[in-house]
Amino acid sequence: NIARGYITVDTVSNCTLRYPGDPGYFVAGGNGDATNQNVLWGDYFYLNPATGAAEGNPLVHIVADASDPETSTAGKYTFYGRYVNWTAADNRRPLGTNFASRYLVGGSLSAVTSFIVWRDPKVDQDPFSCQSGSGGPSWYLLSQEGTLFFDEQEHVSAPVQVPTSPRPPGVNFVPFPKATQRVQANTADLPVPYNFGWIDLDLNTAVTPAGSVPPSDPAAAQAWVFVKMVGSGLFSVGYDAIQLDNAAHAIHTVGTLP
Repeated sequence: NIARGYITVDTVSNCTLRYPGDPGYFVAGGNGDATNQNVLWGDYFYLNPATGAAEGNPLVHIVADASDPETSTAGKYTFYGRYVNWTAADNRRPLGTNFASRYLVGGSLSAVTSFIVWRDPKVDQDPFSCQSGSGGPSWYLLSQEGTLFFDEQEHVSAPVQVPTSPRPPGVNFVPFPKATQRVQANTADLPVPYNFGWIDLDLNTAVTPAGSVPPSDPAAAQAWVFVKMVGSGLFSVGYDAIQLDNAAHAIHTVGTLP
């Protein structure tokens, strides 16, 4: 069996088997198991031994701040909000909701672009089976408010999409439906109208099973986007997509044509 998902790391004041959603793990001001010490740093990399290609980046850093009203006021969007019932007890700043990145498909280097995307389902989710036919959690498939594709001459295209999750019937463009995924551009999951250009992602979504959360902006949904490009099967580069906002002040006007 292969475990698929993501890892979060917190500084703690004691040894504990509790999880972020357990009482006592987070207490406002960093007085629970988890502290508010902003001292962690690190990096990660992907390695393909078959081609000798590799790319890496800094880990995604989450700032803890008990003095900021944005991260200490109940009802605000915080990183662990879904685990603390949106009380802001975790004091963690949320990530972005809108991202931009260039992409390349084909050409003289036979370029391949992949997007590695994490999304917040906004519910306290237990592990579940990924096996075909096993169904999925109530929030699956995650939709998004909007996506814009631009070519290198600034022509623009917008696929049909909806801002609510799970995806309603009849909507086919749902490129990033999971909490974590790697999606290749110019495939059935992410068809692109241009071979070379850039993509504007508005990954906000109101998750119906989660209810009207966070109370400050139920339509906001934090995410993170990492981009990987490979050319000729030999050359590779990886980087974070450009973050355009923060879930505490989410942009909701991107993704539709004027």
